[in-house]
Amino acid sequence: MKGKILDFSIANSEGVISGDDGNRYTFGGRDWKSSTPPQPGQRVDYDGEGRTAVAVYLDQAAGAGGAGATSDSLYKSSDDKVLAGVCAGLAHGWKISCPGMRIATVAVTLFTGVPLILYIVCIFVLPARPTKNVG
Repeated sequence: MKGKILDFSIANSEGVISGDDGNRYTFGGRDWKSSTPPQPGQRVDYDGEGRTAVAVYLDQAAGAGGAGATSDSLYKSSDDKVLAGVCAGLAHGWKISCPGMRIATVAVTLFTGVPLILYIVCIFVLPARPTKNVG
């Protein structure tokens, strides 16, 4: 079945899909099978069991709901934090090593100070998304 994500709660790890058949289906974070976190507006392909969606994947043919690759990779982690989750979220979105991202950020900050300023801005600007149980 296919549809569009209406909402996804990071706190509850639950979401709602509006199916192309006109029905709404709930899904849990465990049913999300794609590497990027679920976001409202994304087109998905899923199996329906009653009013529950299971094995939920991004519909690649639909272009992932029109979201660009850059905006999909800019978020902070809500569940993998040392300070505010910025390095963990960016590392997850860019598919690089989280410890490596943290080490590089500290190293470049010691020499230039610039990442510290960007980190502080990111704390307030970037949305929080789960990274541990997604992808």
